[in-house]
Amino acid sequence: MVIGVTRRIGRGLLVVALAVAGTTAAGETPPESPLDDLPEHIVQLPLPEGMNASRPQWAPDGRSLYVIDERGEVWDYRVDLGHGRADGRRPRARVLTGSFAPPVLRATPLTNGDLVLCAPGEATGGRFDGRIWLMRQPLGHSAPVPLGERCWEGIAVSGARGSTTIAWARSDYDFDDPDRDILNAPSQLFTGRIRYDRRGTPSLVDRTLLLDRNDVARPIALLEPQDFRTVRGHRGVDRELLFTTYGHQGSEVTSVDRVTGEIVNHSRSPWYEEAEGIDPAGRWIAVERDPRSEVGPLAIDIWRVALDGEARWQRLTHFTDFKGYGANQPVISPDRRRIAFTLKDANDAHGDGSALLLFDLEAWQAGGPDAWRVEPDRLPPYSRPRS
Repeated sequence: MVIGVTRRIGRGLLVVALAVAGTTAAGETPPESPLDDLPEHIVQLPLPEGMNASRPQWAPDGRSLYVIDERGEVWDYRVDLGHGRADGRRPRARVLTGSFAPPVLRATPLTNGDLVLCAPGEATGGRFDGRIWLMRQPLGHSAPVPLGERCWEGIAVSGARGSTTIAWARSDYDFDDPDRDILNAPSQLFTGRIRYDRRGTPSLVDRTLLLDRNDVARPIALLEPQDFRTVRGHRGVDRELLFTTYGHQGSEVTSVDRVTGEIVNHSRSPWYEEAEGIDPAGRWIAVERDPRSEVGPLAIDIWRVALDGEARWQRLTHFTDFKGYGANQPVISPDRRRIAFTLKDANDAHGDGSALLLFDLEAWQAGGPDAWRVEPDRLPPYSRPRS
């Protein structure tokens, strides 16, 4: 079923209908890209000439975004300079990994400001050859330290003050391999803690197997960690780990209680959903979602789903109203006021970002967004203890 919603992007609500006729009400050609007609609560951030930006992550102080360019370099991008040009004394963006040979796949900060990287062990390594590294503060002044562990896709990092707990996946599944076997590919989630010795040298300790793919769903379940969540009324910080279960009912936003082993499907949907940035208060999580039944390339926009088990959804962007485009990789600022995300261009086979944008949640709320809703095709609850 295709879910019908009124489009909120741009100044007019009739752009989609008018595009069918080929002109706007004023006789103008309708915009071809969402960047041509952004609503007031979304702004595009200026990037250095020729640079693309993907995988944004907020710095703990909310002043910077860490982004990765098309070469796999990590940049510190300052967002507290306003939306104009930098003043010449403080560069808006500076590269942090210029002397680090392997292309970085993910870069996520700990609350102490150190940066956890997933990158191949060698310069020629690919997307699925990841190893965990740590870049110490001050960022960009010393080489990342290898932590002796493989990583597959994303790494979850605790948002609790003072915590150095992380979660990662192990798998050898390669989406680009034509002979891949998703039914038999290993997939496991691990947690651990980064410890520093007296000299400040980091190491990864307390490695613990949290989940195997067979604990979650059969016959298909590839797992990718996303964020930790502290649950009100439950003892301990980082009580839950939010993760994506790929291949089960499309893909699902899922969580596991690290104490009881209870697994909860928060999506409860037959469509494709991939967990992205969590609300720092733990009330909801942003999701890349394609609520269509068509076979073909994903048409992804940003939604959010409440983390109360009721599978209540709310749509945030409508970039897929423009043919070949979407919105992806949303992350929520520490003050819960903004979402950083990227433009998804269908011409990019891997879905990496090309433009960097900010979504003002407060301005959007003031504009009267659609209410949270329970969809008619919601699936039964899926919640059980780990076997």
